[in-house]
Amino acid sequence: MNISKLKNENAELRETVRTLTKEVEKLRASRPLTPPHDSPSKVFFDNVSPNAKKRAALRLKDKKENLSRGISDQIKHKFCINLSKRSAPKEPSQSSLQTQIEDFLSRDDISKLCPDKHKQIGGHQIQYRLNHLNILHQQFELESNIDIDYVTFTRYVPSYIQKPNHDSWRSCLCIICLNPQLKYEKMHQLKNKYSCIKAIIDSTPVDLYDLAKDDIKINAFKENLAKLSRENIVITFCE
Repeated sequence: MNISKLKNENAELRETVRTLTKEVEKLRASRPLTPPHDSPSKVFFDNVSPNAKKRAALRLKDKKENLSRGISDQIKHKFCINLSKRSAPKEPSQSSLQTQIEDFLSRDDISKLCPDKHKQIGGHQIQYRLNHLNILHQQFELESNIDIDYVTFTRYVPSYIQKPNHDSWRSCLCIICLNPQLKYEKMHQLKNKYSCIKAIIDSTPVDLYDLAKDDIKINAFKENLAKLSRENIVITFCE
C-alpha cells in the first residue's frame, strides 16, 4: 500500500518537473538575448578621438614585424584595424583659391623679381611686392570677383613674395608708389638719432598706408614734414 502511494507521488513529481522545465524553456525563449560585454580595452579604444586612433594604427603598422604571432588578427577582430593594409601617402593639396592668389601676386605689375638671383625660398626666387597687402587684397577682390577676408588672403601669400625694404633693390628700379614708403621707413629708423624726427614719427603708424587712410592725420604729417625741411638733416635711402 505504501509502495503504491510512493510510486504515485513520484510520478506526480516527475510530471511537475517536466511542466516546470517546459515553462523555463518558454521563458528563456521569450527573453531577449543579452549581448556579450565589451572588454575594458575596447571600451577605452571606442572613446579615443579619431585622430588618436589613426596615430595609434600607424604606429602599430610600423611595428607589425615585431608583434607576436596572431596579434595582428586579434587587433583586426577586436578593433577592426587591418595592419596588413598600408595607408596611402597623402598628396599635398593646394586649393584653387590659393593658386589664384599666388598667380595674382606673381604678375609683373604686382611684384618684381629680386635682383639677386641667389636669394631663393623653397626653390623660388624672391619677389618684392610693389604695393601694400591692403591694396593688393582689394585689387584681387575687384579683379577676381571673389569675396575673401584680409586674413585669409594674407595666409595664402607665398613666403617668397615679400615686402621690400631700402636694402632690397641692388639696381635702379623706379617705382613711384614705393618711394614714399622707403623714405617713411627710413625716418622710423632715424627717430632715435634725431629728436625732431622722433617727435613726428612717434605719433604715426609704422605702415604709410595706415597713415594715408586718414585725411586729418596725413595733413598734419605734411605740416610736420614742412617744419622738418628747415632742419639741417640729410636722409639717405636706396630706391
